[in-house]
Amino acid sequence: MVKIKPTLDMNTGSIIAGYRENGAPWHVGFVEVKNAEGLPPITAVSIVARFENKVIAVKTPRGWGIPSGHLNPDETWGMAAVRELKEEACAKGDSFVLRGAMISDFYSEPTSIVITSTNIVTLETFAQCSEVSERRVVPPSRLIKMYYGNRKIIKKILALGGMK
Repeated sequence: MVKIKPTLDMNTGSIIAGYRENGAPWHVGFVEVKNAEGLPPITAVSIVARFENKVIAVKTPRGWGIPSGHLNPDETWGMAAVRELKEEACAKGDSFVLRGAMISDFYSEPTSIVITSTNIVTLETFAQCSEVSERRVVPPSRLIKMYYGNRKIIKKILALGGMK
């Protein structure tokens, strides 16, 4: 079980995102990018889904966050973003813009979680699934308070996604 602690590692500017089972911390850092070239391997995508100046929040077993998920084999980050938004939030976006990446040292080699944003064009009736029990459309400030993990992380993700 990874414990989340909101701590900033002042030596590298990265955020300590949690602790491994052996007690060692793992970190994340953020970069603003327009394309995925040069990033460490992309393993997941997080979507800042905007709807009427608010964002979509989803409740997973870990708690409240934004639609996110791992890439399937042979899937691009864009394909994963479309799929995850539909699966987790029952929503469709107009286009998905790559805004940045969260680089993690959780694994033995660095990996990337790309941060994308979209404007919601279709918000379908929500249906619970094994991964998500609830969906809300909330102001970014409310999502920050609801967020299950380190609030510094969601603030940076929202800022990269164009929501302050």
